[in-house]
Formats: sequence, structure tokens, C-alpha cells
Amino acid sequence: MSSVNNSRNDHETADQKMLVGTQQVLSKLTTMTVGSQSLATADLVKVFQDRIASSQAVQTANAARTDAVKADRDKRTQTAPLVKAFKRVVQGMYSESPDILAVFGLQPVKVGAPTVATKAAAAEKTVATRKARHTMGKVQKKDIHGTPPSPPAKAPPAGS
Repeated sequence: MSSVNNSRNDHETADQKMLVGTQQVLSKLTTMTVGSQSLATADLVKVFQDRIASSQAVQTANAARTDAVKADRDKRTQTAPLVKAFKRVVQGMYSESPDILAVFGLQPVKVGAPTVATKAAAAEKTVATRKARHTMGKVQKKDIHGTPPSPPAKAPPAGS
């Protein structure tokens, strides 16, 4: 796109130079033959002025478009968290009604099924955690019996 702008700027600069040259050098002539047409110098000046005005209008419109695109992106970035949360609320409210979700342009939330590898990794992690924390299930706890500590032996009285 910048090459188009550079080219447009180059064309506009060339047209401006042609306009200045026509006004300075050829203004004394009343008419000229260009191609197969006989034109007044004022007509040539008007052609170049129109080309320059057209080029400037394109550049102004392009700048306005760029500003509008930036404003749109900024607004979307600013409101994205709210819109995302609202979509989730709507999906939660109507999770069992795909026809209503379709009105909003949404689809039901897909719940992914865990793979066999994920389940195996989770089981290994569970076993490792139980070993690290020394946790036991009901059957393992049933086999553990504690013995009460024996009462401390009484010391003989000091004065005897």
C-alpha cells in the first residue's frame, strides 16, 4: 500500500510541476494543439488542477479510512472482555437450546473428552501425590492400629 501512496505522491508532484510550468511558460499562448485537440492554456491548467484535487481527495479519504480502522480496532480491544463474558453468559443460559443460541450467532460450548493419554497421566499423578503425602484409603487405614503410650514410671520419693 505504501508503494501506491508513493506512486500517487509522485504523480501529484509531477502534475504540480506541469501546472507550474504551464502557468509560467505557456501562459502567453492562447491555444495549443495537444494530440489531435486544440486546447486553450486555461483548459490545460484546469486539467492539472483537477488531477491534483482528485489525488488530494484520495489521500484525505485514505487518511480518514485509516483513522476509522484504528478507532474500530481500539473500540473492539476495549470492549472485548465484556463481549466475551456476555457470550459465555448467553451460552450458559441457553446451553440446552441450540436454536436460541443460533439467534445470537453462537454454538453450544463443546466439552472436550479427555484422551487415554491424559487419563493415564492423571492416574500416575494421583498415585505420586498420595505417596508424597502419605495418604491412605479406608482399607489401608483399617490395618493401622496404634498403641497408647505407656505411662511414665513413677520415680521413688526423694526423701526415702
